[in-house]
Amino acid sequence: MVFNINPINPEENMNVAQIEFDFNQGYKRPGRGQKRCPSCEEIIGSKCSSCKCGHVFYTKSSQPKQVKKEQKKLVNVVFRTFNIQEATNATKIANAILDTDGFPKFIYNENLDTRDNARVYLIVVDGRIVKIGGSQCKGGIKFTLSFYQKAGMQGKPSIRSFGVAYLIKECLTEGKKVEIYTITADGVMAPVKGLYSEESQEIHAYKEMEDKCKCQFKEIEGDYPEWNFQERHKAWPTNIREKFHDLITKPLTDKTKINNGEI
Repeated sequence: MVFNINPINPEENMNVAQIEFDFNQGYKRPGRGQKRCPSCEEIIGSKCSSCKCGHVFYTKSSQPKQVKKEQKKLVNVVFRTFNIQEATNATKIANAILDTDGFPKFIYNENLDTRDNARVYLIVVDGRIVKIGGSQCKGGIKFTLSFYQKAGMQGKPSIRSFGVAYLIKECLTEGKKVEIYTITADGVMAPVKGLYSEESQEIHAYKEMEDKCKCQFKEIEGDYPEWNFQERHKAWPTNIREKFHDLITKPLTDKTKINNGEI
């Protein structure tokens, strides 16, 4: 079979039936620059985007993407209450009671560690941790917790000090058991740089311990302790905010000023 090829205008060659016969198969197969329509078996030019039968040829760029539904693997996470007995690194140091004036008061163990080391404290109500905090301030654990007793409910305390002290008082009034536990760590020697010199000092890194305790608690219960309002992005209860406002806006008596060291 002879085909007419136009060497001057090669584009016209696309319209020429360049067909080779496959004598073994007995049907026409596409030649160079051709393709077969999968719907009607018609041979057409390779650049044709559609066949006369209606079949549409897609290129990789124009082919519609198949939307695959992502099958999310559902993991059933069961949270539970974390009991203080599971905190094997914690040591009980005090019980909370109400003093004669109705303020919270902590009765500490006789062998209490009063060193200025890194410390994490746990406030526990009926065996459940409700507050996790930390400190490395001077004065030891007694000074750290003093703001959750009478000092936190008079003068000009912070909303956190007043709120925690008020919640402790509320629990004690309801007959609940309030305990204080601590986790401590000795300091480590590390180089400390100043403006122009460097020296080795004892470092007390409490923040890492505090964050670790909070994260482990959240892994088990699904959220931070109930009284860690800041970490939970929760507002203090309305009654606490109102009582706190009343406290900080009322005039101080001379006795309170003396107690606060203002006179």
